[in-house]
Amino acid sequence: MPQFWSTKPVCNEHYWEMGLKGYPKKRILNSVANAGLTVKQEFIDPTYPYHYFLVLEKNYSNT
Repeated sequence: MPQFWSTKPVCNEHYWEMGLKGYPKKRILNSVANAGLTVKQEFIDPTYPYHYFLVLEKNYSNT
């Protein structure tokens, strides 16, 4: 469940987490695009749904 009201990550190893206040999925996808990457696939591990995966590809037209 997203913790949109919280700004504190679950642990010190997480510097940002999708769903925390200030880090919606849209912001993360925009950051990926601004870094010159394209999202090829998005998925959640059904055995551990807390993890959200992005398969990225470098956007060669932006180099």
